[in-house]
Amino acid sequence: MGSEHPGVMKLNIVTARIVPGVTRVLSIRLLLVTAFLVSAFLESAIAQSIPDNASPNRFGGGWICNKGYAQSGNRCVKVVPPENASLIYLGNGWQCNQGYYQSGQACVSVAVPEHAALDHLGHGWQCNRRFYQTGQSCTPVAVPENASVDYLGHNWQCNRGFFQSGHSCFPVVVPKDAFLAYLAHGWQCNPGFSQSGASCLRLTLPEHARLGWTGHDWICEKGFKKTGNGCVEMTAQETQSQNQQAAALSKAIQRRRLETASGESCETEDSTGANVCVTVTNTTLDCHKSFDGTQYRDCDVDVFYSLQTDYRGNSSLNAEVDCTVELSYTGRNTVIAKTDSESNTNSHSLDAFDRLSESVGINFSFSSFYEVTRAKISSAECRIESVDLD
Repeated sequence: MGSEHPGVMKLNIVTARIVPGVTRVLSIRLLLVTAFLVSAFLESAIAQSIPDNASPNRFGGGWICNKGYAQSGNRCVKVVPPENASLIYLGNGWQCNQGYYQSGQACVSVAVPEHAALDHLGHGWQCNRRFYQTGQSCTPVAVPENASVDYLGHNWQCNRGFFQSGHSCFPVVVPKDAFLAYLAHGWQCNPGFSQSGASCLRLTLPEHARLGWTGHDWICEKGFKKTGNGCVEMTAQETQSQNQQAAALSKAIQRRRLETASGESCETEDSTGANVCVTVTNTTLDCHKSFDGTQYRDCDVDVFYSLQTDYRGNSSLNAEVDCTVELSYTGRNTVIAKTDSESNTNSHSLDAFDRLSESVGINFSFSSFYEVTRAKISSAECRIESVDLD
C-alpha cells in the first residue's frame, strides 16, 4: 500500500458510478424536502401577517377577525356593544336588544304609547287591533253600524250586503234578476240581463246572435255583423277580413300565454273547463325608517292584480292566487346588492264571468347590521295555485 506515516490519517477517495434508479429516488426526496421547507416558510409568513384576535379564512385566502371583533384596516378591534345591546349573529357588530332602537352609537328605549305594542322586530311599535296610529299615539277605530274592523285591524269596512257612503254603511238593494257582487258591497245583473239604472232588463237576442263574454250584451255569430238591433250577413270580403282578424287574435293570445314576464297565469277547472287567469297590474313600495331616520327597518310591498274567469255556471269557483316579490337592497354594510324573496297567498270566490281587481301585501324586514338605505322591487309575479268548483 506504499509507505505509511504515523499520525497521518489515510484518505481513501472512492469513485461512485452513477446509477439511474438511485438518482431518481434522490431527486424525489430532494423535491419533497424543498416543498416542506417552502410550506413551512409560507406558513410562518402567513402566521406573522395575521393580526391579533384573527384566524385564517377557511373559505378563501387571507384572514378574518374572531367573533367579538371587527376589522379596522389591518387590525381587529374589539366590538363593544353599548348598554341594552348585544353582539349580532356574525359577532362582528352589535344590535339593540328588543324594546330598544339604535340612535347613533346608543340604544334608546322604545316609548310604546297606550293601546300599542312592540312590533315583530322589537325596535318599534304598532297600534293594537281596533286602533290606528295618529302621530305618536293610537286612536280607537270608530266602527259605524253594519260594519266591522278590517283584516289589518286598523280601519273598518262595511259588512257583506252593505256599501260605504261617507262614514256610514247602507244596505245594498239588489233588484230582481241580480245578485250581490263578489265583494258584496254592490250588485250586478245575472247573465242574460243588462243593467238599466237600478234595474236589470232581459236581453232580447236578435236572429244570428248570442250572449257576449260578459253575459250582459249580445254579439253576432260568425259570418254576421251588428247593424242596429240585428245581425246581417257579411259579404265575402268582410268574412275574409273577419277570419284574418280572428287568426291574428289567436296568435296574439298564444304569444301572450308564452310570455312569462307578463306575470299572467291561467289554470283550468277540470269539471267545467272554465279558465281563471291572473295578471299583475301594478306594485307599490313603502319603506319605513328607523326612529333615528338613518336606515330602513322594513318595507311593505303591495301587489295589485286582476283576476277573471270565463266560467258560465250557476255555482262559483274557488281560486288560490300566490304572489311572489323579489326585493333588492343595499346598505352601509353591504358590498353588493342583496336580494330577498317573499310570497303571500289570497283566496277568491268567482261567479260566472267575474272580473276582479285585488291586491296582496308582502313585508320585508331588514337586520339593523346591514343599515339598509336603498330598496327596490326586482320582480313581482302572481300565479294561480289551484281552481276548484264550489
